Amino acid sequence: MAKKESIVILKAARRDRFGDVVTPPQEIEATGCRIWPRTNEEGEVVIEGLNVFIPDGQPVPEADDTVRARGNEWNVEATPGVYLGKGALATLQRAGAVHSG
Repeated sequence: MAKKESIVILKAARRDRFGDVVTPPQEIEATGCRIWPRTNEEGEVVIEGLNVFIPDGQPVPEADDTVRARGNEWNVEATPGVYLGKGALATLQRAGAVHSG
């Protein structure tokens, strides 16, 4: 079984309609996560990503958050799926050009 890891949820500053900061940027740690990699090729683009299972009781990223995991920053693909009493599954992605070789 994979070891448990921590992630850091990076929440951007929230602004009101006048551009004033309502909530400053935050970094929130979630511990005890299980992380496994995934890749997918879509035409000329390779989507590199991670699946992250976040245990119940830990903070869960929202679709517009960024997550720091395994030394890189990742975008949250969509609203994480919540499994009541178990936790949540977040899919993270990083996109780049296909390497020809």
